Amino acid sequence: LFGSYNYQNVIAAISVGLHFGIEIENIKSALRSYLPKNNRSQLLNTKNNHVILDAYNANPTSMQLAIRSFAELEVEKKMLVLGDMLELGETSREEHQTVVRLIEQLEFETVFLIGPEFCATNNKFVTFNDIDEFSEHIKILAPKGCNILMKGSRGIGIEKSLDALP
Repeated sequence: LFGSYNYQNVIAAISVGLHFGIEIENIKSALRSYLPKNNRSQLLNTKNNHVILDAYNANPTSMQLAIRSFAELEVEKKMLVLGDMLELGETSREEHQTVVRLIEQLEFETVFLIGPEFCATNNKFVTFNDIDEFSEHIKILAPKGCNILMKGSRGIGIEKSLDALP
């Protein structure tokens, strides 16, 4: 599982297994073979890139934890692709700006921000109004050898851009 924020989930799974009498070796085997699905910290490989797709849900806490965990990975050519966090109400602009400030403090080779809320922030990154605009750009850019975190609210549809990645 991607992200240290998932450690509590793993510990909970182990505890439940032990509570129901499952042998520790079976628990270890199950955890080793677990593959995230459904746009939830899903690990994917395109022809030329490695992708962590976390596009099922996004809120300020999950967004910041994912960004920090990705920054801690010891890999090269980190690309961050973030979509708006939807349904934040009156705090939306402020929460998106907080995410931008966090990204500015960390080191990523490339950052793309998608959606009207990120477009409205004060930032130095490349922004796109929607996923279609981003998909067209990424087709032309054709990145290779990148490690990419794609995170955003379900309504942004970040996963639709996977086909545009080489």
